Order: sequence, then structure tokens, then C-alpha cells
Amino acid sequence: QQPQQQQQQPHQPQQQPQQQLQQPQQPQPSPQQGSHVKSATLTTTLRKSRTEAEEAEAVARGEPASEVGPVGRLLWRLLGPDRVLPPKTESRFGRLWVVLVTVCALYNAAFIPLRVGFRTAREDSAAFGITLFVLDYLGDIVFWVDIYLNFCFSLISDGIEIKAAPAIARKYRRGWLAYDLLASLPVDLFVFSPRYRHFLLRLPRLLRLKSVLTNIESMARNTKFGVLIQLAKLFSGIVLICHFIACSYFAVAEIDGFGMDSSGWAPATEVQDLSLSNQYLHAFAWAVSVATDIGSEGNPADTNLQRGLTIVIAFIHLLLLALVIGSVESVIAYWTRDSELFRERMIRLNRFMSQRALPPALQNRIRTYYYHLWSRKGAFEKPQDILGELPWNLRQAVHSHTYGRVLSKVPLFEGCDPNFLLLLTDKLNPRIYAPGDVVMKYGEEGEEMFFLNRGEVEVLTESAQLITVLGEGSILGEVALFMPNSKRTATVRARTWCDFLSLEKEDFASVCDKYPDQRRELEALARARLARDGLRKAVPSHHLFMLLSPAFLQMLPSKFEPYEFEAGEVVYERGEPADVFLFVGLGEVELLDQNNETTETKDGFLDSVCLLSNMSRSDTCRTTKKSTVLALPVAQFQELLDHYGQRSLISRDRVCANFRAQIKEQEAAAAAAAAAPPPPVARDFNSDVKAVVDVVEQLGIKTMQGYLRELMLDQKPGHMHNQLERIVNGQHGTAHDLAVAVKEMFLQLQGKRALGLVLGIFLREEVVDDEEFRQMKAAYP
Repeated sequence: QQPQQQQQQPHQPQQQPQQQLQQPQQPQPSPQQGSHVKSATLTTTLRKSRTEAEEAEAVARGEPASEVGPVGRLLWRLLGPDRVLPPKTESRFGRLWVVLVTVCALYNAAFIPLRVGFRTAREDSAAFGITLFVLDYLGDIVFWVDIYLNFCFSLISDGIEIKAAPAIARKYRRGWLAYDLLASLPVDLFVFSPRYRHFLLRLPRLLRLKSVLTNIESMARNTKFGVLIQLAKLFSGIVLICHFIACSYFAVAEIDGFGMDSSGWAPATEVQDLSLSNQYLHAFAWAVSVATDIGSEGNPADTNLQRGLTIVIAFIHLLLLALVIGSVESVIAYWTRDSELFRERMIRLNRFMSQRALPPALQNRIRTYYYHLWSRKGAFEKPQDILGELPWNLRQAVHSHTYGRVLSKVPLFEGCDPNFLLLLTDKLNPRIYAPGDVVMKYGEEGEEMFFLNRGEVEVLTESAQLITVLGEGSILGEVALFMPNSKRTATVRARTWCDFLSLEKEDFASVCDKYPDQRRELEALARARLARDGLRKAVPSHHLFMLLSPAFLQMLPSKFEPYEFEAGEVVYERGEPADVFLFVGLGEVELLDQNNETTETKDGFLDSVCLLSNMSRSDTCRTTKKSTVLALPVAQFQELLDHYGQRSLISRDRVCANFRAQIKEQEAAAAAAAAAPPPPVARDFNSDVKAVVDVVEQLGIKTMQGYLRELMLDQKPGHMHNQLERIVNGQHGTAHDLAVAVKEMFLQLQGKRALGLVLGIFLREEVVDDEEFRQMKAAYP
């Protein structure tokens, strides 16, 4: 590389010695590294481009080159100095290798008994025999390679992965090594005649079935198709047992002789002349019938060999019966478990709703909710039932995978400490809302925030007017976590079935107690977002911006930078240049004159006229409580106007004209509000009745009966006339009795009109003369 550098930089010849000194020197291998250096010859052909120093360093570390492809890395692990592979069930190569060994073991389990039991299979065409011969010894090679790989695959013992080669070898020697060696010894190579002895010597290959079953069990535990694998293993085992019985049946027939006809235990003589496929079909049908006890004719055995095979088949029949019934029952119970759970829950739910006489509409909503849960597989599962059994680190890993992506989409949590987010995932709670359900209501106190995972929601104003529609990935109510006693500023209603994750304020506070710095950063971000929301609402109605385009107004709030001020801090002082446009988004400030006396307390825009002319601050601004102030330099605002072509719309004359018109509108609205009569005050009817009845009791029987008689004469015949006549002509021992009768009249008549008539007499006769009764009379005309 140095000649190229000399050509490219001829004016810096003095840097060459320094570059030469900085080149790493090739380390000399120590005696302990001799084995690594010898192993380096394996990867020399696999390296694309490496310097000698880099190659020596890689060899010294016992690692392959970074440029080595997947085949090169595999060869390095197999033949390198460490030669340790990941566990079989945790790597693609391991799973593929298990499949290959399984295929070879099943091949031997199918064709070795076939050639032992059927003479036709041993004496078939030369091409068929050569093909099977090649497949036999290819399978043997796979078994020997598998023995070597078992020394390379790392193991899991007591939850700890064993990666040391000596420990792996020691565990394998104490385990399956003897069985694998016995199953792979090529003793059949020494006996080729008679042919059946050659294949009898290959029967130890069937010992490989045990390790195959172990591997299948391990794979079933590490996949979601575990039940299907168990079911396939069960039926494959039944077919394999019937295959062994069929081969044994035909082998016994060839040893003891075939029967004269089909009435005996052994097959008839004419079966010998059939093809291999027909012979095997005859034997397999017999094996299935006796193994399952379906269609068996029960012909008695004639020889001891036949009787022995019959006894073995009888025990196999009992074993299969118990195995099949137990396995199928467990599989069916597993598949129908969710259906039974749903059925039982709906029965309890219907009983609950009928006992409480819930309205039919509410019952349908509840049933719809449960059917939606049922339609989502696993919705009835309580995550805490499963996660509660896991240790903390695994539970956190599950939450991180399930909910971590949700938090990563929230702008508020961008750049947060990963450990902080990991703790937050453990506090998230799933929620499901049906279409039309209210998620948040305007004006209620916020206690949690929501993350929308699925569905759509409508954001509504206080008067139920649609503002916008939010979809998947939206966040709602995040200000509730940071602002004490914060109120919801909008109503959120589910438009479709919605899946939420909720984070409650108490849970968030418990996590923030461990990360106080993170809490301060998030609180500042939340306050800044809330302040920008206030600015975004205030900009369109401000007199400076009424003529500007909507696109400019939508962009402008994002250009303001937030600043936090504690209570009592000075935002700006009198006499400073007004070169920054300010907006108090959260909190409150007071304006002080030259004598430091408060002239005004306000929020919102401060000194907005500074955008039109170069001025100095005419007062001092100081915060009265913790506040968030948004700031935009005037020079930057002028640049934005030029960039968007809006400068001509914000001239002094046009802005002042709009400002005067806006002031006139406000004055007219204030005058109209002052001229309008005050709105009627809501009254409590029972309290007003009590006040009137107290006056009745104070007046006495004679005076009050005179008033009621006058009122009765003014009424037309009807219910009120009858009630007044009953009270006037009734016998009342005390004024209290009369007051009770008047109160009953008011209540029976739903007496707003009667109450107004009585109040009219009291005010006319000046029985009462205070403002409270006048307001009461206005409420009951």
C-alpha cells in the first residue's frame, strides 16, 4: 500500500517513516501455539485477502478469518483446534444433521429386516441389490461421521452449555458412545455368504433408533409443532412395529415352511411365487390384523417358533393398545382444551348475566367481547400464569421481545437507557376495547398512558366532534405520567377492535425512582411536547399569523426550542434587545415595570411585536412557577418567511389592521356578553320546597289559610284546585301540620307551578323580601 500512498501524496514524503513504524509486526508463534499454527494450513485456501500479521493474530486467537464464508467457518469448527459446534437443536446445521441421521436410521430399520425376512429381497435383481449395497455403506459413513460430530456438538447440562471439548468427550463416552460404536461396527463386511447372515450382522444398526427418538424428543420440545411431532412419532412407531412383525412372520414361514393352504398359521405355498411387493403386502396385512386384533382369524400356531412369535405379538398388541389410547387421548385433550375452556366460561357468563338480569344489549356486548377473545388464539391465556414461573431474566427477555418494539416506536422514549426500557416492558398491561368503547374521556384525571398495537381510534372534542383518527403505533395520554393532576384534553373512542398496552402512573414512577436522570429527561421532553401542542393551537388565531398559509403555520411550532425555568427565574430583563420570539407553553410569568412591580400575569405569546421591528424589552419577565418557554430567534423567523414566500403577508400595516379588527370583535363580544341576562341558576327543588315550607310554618295557620283560599279561588277546577280546597277546609292542629300538608301538595303535583304561585303571594305580600327568594321565583314561573 505504501507505493500507492507515495503516488497519491507526493508532497508528504516525511510521513513515510512514521507509517512504516506504525505497521504491526508479525508475531512469532510460541511453543504453546504450535498446534494453532499447524491448523492454520486448513484455512489458508479459504482466506480471501489478509496480511501475514492479521493471519498470525487470527491463528493465535484460534479464530477463523472474518472473510471466511459459512462453509469455511463450518470446516474451521469441525477441524480447527477448538472444534466446538452449537447444540444440535440450536443451529441449522445441527437440525439438518439430525434429519440426515434419522433418515439413515429409518432406512436401516426398513430394509435390514426386509432382507432378513424375505428371500426375494435378498435374491432380487443385481441393480436393486447394488443400489441397496451403496445406500447401506453410505449410511454407515454417516453414522461414523455422527460419532465424530458428537464430540463437537456442545451440550446443555443442568441449564449450562458445555463448550469445552474434554468435557463434551467425557460426557459422550459415559453415555451413547458404546451404543453408537456397536451400531456402526462393520462386522458384516466379513460375512457375505449366506446372504441372510450378512444382513443379520447388520441388525445392530437398529440401535440407532434410540438416539433418533431422543433427538426427535428434543426437537419436539424446541418447536411449536411439538404435538404434531409426537403424533407423527406415535404412528411411525406403530407402522415400524407392524413392519418388524411382517418381516418376522415371513422369516418364520421360510424356516418352518409354508402352509398347504390359507387355513393354517403360515402363509400358503403359492405366496412364495409372488413378487416382493405382493409378498410384503400379504405379510404386512397379517401383521396389522394381529397387532390391532382387527380381522385376525386366530389360526393356531403349529410349531414352537410360531408359538413364540405369537406370544411376542400378543404382548406387543397389549403395549400398542395402551400406548395408542393414552397418546391419542392426550392429543385430543390438548387440541380441544381451548374449546372446552371457552364453553365452560360462556356457561358461567350466561348464568352470571341471567342472575343479575342485565339488559339484553349489555349481554350481547359482553358475549361479543368474549367471542373476540376466542377468535384470537391464546387470548384466554393469562401471561402471568406462564411468565410467573420464569426467572426474572427470562421474563424480562420475553417482555423485551413482545413489547420492546412498541416502546421503540414511541418518540418520547428514543435514546433512553435500554435497561430503563427493559424495566418498563415489565409494567405494561394488555387491554382490549370493543368498537364504540371509550378509552379516555375528556376532563377526567389521567392515570395511565396507552400504546395502540392494533386497530383504530377516534379522537373527539368535548362536544363529540371528530378531530382525527389514529392507527397502529400511536400513543395516547402520555402527559398523564409527568403532569400532576393532569386532565384529559380529548375523548378517545375505539373505532374497531383495539389492542392496547397501558402503562400506569404508579408503575412508571416506581421505575423512574431507579433512574432519576432518565425521569428528568423524559419529563422535559413531555413538557416540551405539551408546550408545542399549546403553541400549535394558539398560532392560527394570533393576529400576527392570520394571513399566513396553513402549511407554514403547521411547520412553525416545530422550529421553536424549549427551555425550562424554575419558579422565580428571569426570562428576560428590561432593556434587552427583543431578538427572540417567546411563547409560554406551560406555567405562568409576570411582567415587572421599572419599579419591579407586577403589571400583568400571563402565559402564551410574549412581546410578539418584536417580529416587526427592532426593539428593546419594555419590561422584565419572571416566572411565577415552573414553566416551559418556547423560543424562536427573530432572524430565523425572517429566514422561514423568505423560504416559504410569506414575508409580504406579515407587513406592519396589514398586521396592525388585522389586530384592530380583532380588538373590535373582542370588544363587541364583551359588550354583548355584558348586555345579556345572566343565565338561570340551577336550583335544587327539594331544598327550595323546604325553604318555602319553613316560611309557611312561621306564618301560622290563619294567615296561611287565607293566602291558600285566595289562591284556590283563582284556580280553575282541577287537581290543584282540589288539593288547595282540601288544605283550606282541613283541620290542622298546629302550623307544623299545615306546613306538612303544603309540602305533600308540592310533591304530589310535581309542584314547580304550585311552588311558583305560593312564592308569588309571599313576594307580593312582602312576607319575604330577600334576593334568594326572588331568584327562586325566577326559577319557578
